[in-house]
Amino acid sequence: MDMPWPEATKARFKEFQRELWLDHENDPPPELYHYTREDGFRGIITSRVLRVFDIGRLNDPTEGRYSMDVFRRLVARKSVPAKVVDAFRRSDTLFGVSEFWYQYVACFSQEKNSEHQWKKYAGVGKGFCLGIDSASLFESAPGNYAWLKILYNKAEQEGKANSTIDHVINTARELDVPKRHLVDFWLSGRGAQSLMLSALHIKDPGQDSDKEREWRVLMLRPDRDGAKTAGEFGNHYLELPLTSDLLRRVVLGPNCEMSLEAAESFLREHGFTQTIAERGLLRADGATSV
Repeated sequence: MDMPWPEATKARFKEFQRELWLDHENDPPPELYHYTREDGFRGIITSRVLRVFDIGRLNDPTEGRYSMDVFRRLVARKSVPAKVVDAFRRSDTLFGVSEFWYQYVACFSQEKNSEHQWKKYAGVGKGFCLGIDSASLFESAPGNYAWLKILYNKAEQEGKANSTIDHVINTARELDVPKRHLVDFWLSGRGAQSLMLSALHIKDPGQDSDKEREWRVLMLRPDRDGAKTAGEFGNHYLELPLTSDLLRRVVLGPNCEMSLEAAESFLREHGFTQTIAERGLLRADGATSV
């Protein structure tokens, strides 16, 4: 879709987002952890790629709806076009996702021994946790990827959302976006991208016990070019190449049946000769160490 505002607007919104989240994100930890079941672990190692899935297919049924509710309440109080407010009221999706934009994400934790992550994503501790070099990932990754740290504090969520909405309003005014294009600016243009990036940082604090520990790798695209499909329902995903220097360690879940020797052999067989294999820790009471 051709829009009347200059391409420089993209850099303007990007800089705004960088400044908005600077105090929250800073730099990601040098190592972030992706939890998975054994079949997922084997698939990642044999294919040497990480799959980044369409956000609409994540296994959290509240994904996106909570952040939409936050923005929906706020836009109703602002100087926003009526059609935009109405679109917020009628939609459970994030600002044109799967219509004008496609968001692909993979989830990570700062913790390599998280009881919550073991239970929820790694087969109740029977799976694996992959320690990824966060900085090196993007040196080798194709496309426009970004790290996002999830924000759980409700007051801070509303503050960030308010700032984002106000920035879209003020930018549209300064650019003198014509009324006939204003709705597109909000719902499918540069304004929508800024809204989506803020919304993707926001998650329901009641849905996750690993508060302040979750990070996501994100790719935002206007099409499905290069996407592949998997599973019964044809879930769309992109691939991030996983080279041997990116995978720092593999942590076997506390209930994992594979031995360390077998894990090390499997890693070496597929070229991950520098990757450390270790066993997830247990507390004295038998729970996973967090």
